Amino acid sequence: MKVRGVFPVGIILILLLAVSSSFAQQYEDVVYLKDGGVRRGLILEQIPGESVKLKTNYGEIFVISMSDISKIAKEEKTPPVAESVAVIDNVPREMAENQQEDWYTYWGLGISKVTWPEELNDGIKLIAAMPGVSRTQLNLDLLGFYKPINPNTIVGFIANGAADRLEIEGEWVQVNLYTYAASAQYFPEEIGKGMFGRVDIGPAFGTVEASGEESESSDPGFGLLVGVGYAHPITDGTRLALNVNYAIRQIEGDSWKTLGISLGGLF
Repeated sequence: MKVRGVFPVGIILILLLAVSSSFAQQYEDVVYLKDGGVRRGLILEQIPGESVKLKTNYGEIFVISMSDISKIAKEEKTPPVAESVAVIDNVPREMAENQQEDWYTYWGLGISKVTWPEELNDGIKLIAAMPGVSRTQLNLDLLGFYKPINPNTIVGFIANGAADRLEIEGEWVQVNLYTYAASAQYFPEEIGKGMFGRVDIGPAFGTVEASGEESESSDPGFGLLVGVGYAHPITDGTRLALNVNYAIRQIEGDSWKTLGISLGGLF
């Protein structure tokens, strides 16, 4: 065995491996997205013209379409931050990453204050104030699906509803109001984080239900909702959103107004 000949070669290989390892530790793959997002880590697979599979330094794996990528680079890793600050993809954060999505869904539940048409509202308030009468008013956001059009704005579709139920000794009457709307949400900071404004517009409907009676539905009307809220990331890709909104529904010549407060999730 030629130990003297093998030994220098072994040292060279070890040095090359050390240099390669040191290079790998100092540099990382960086994928820049067209919507302003950034993914950092190690590219596991790249299919030209189709997609890139990237594993972040924290074990997350993303498959990113090439149509969503503006550029791919290899960059020096950013310096580590304090241990008390959580880090995802080398970006400091206080709680969770506000991961940008290709599309979003929104659902919410809360309370509302329903104002009936003017000629009925005073009578409804008197009935609700009578002993033994309970009144339950809810606000709902369902089937909200949105697509980002820039780093601050999402547009899509949502169904907003309000319910007003009066009940006494097992007898009840309930009014349900719906708006199936085109919707937009604007976040001055970034989508899914901080304050936001919301506008919904679309056809509105109403139904009346009572114990022992068949429900009655209205003809289509017009609905408009404006609102403000605050969103905060709680996990990667999940945000809680507190929303305060005011809706007007013009149905069969009557004006129904709703003030709603709801807590929802933007996913």
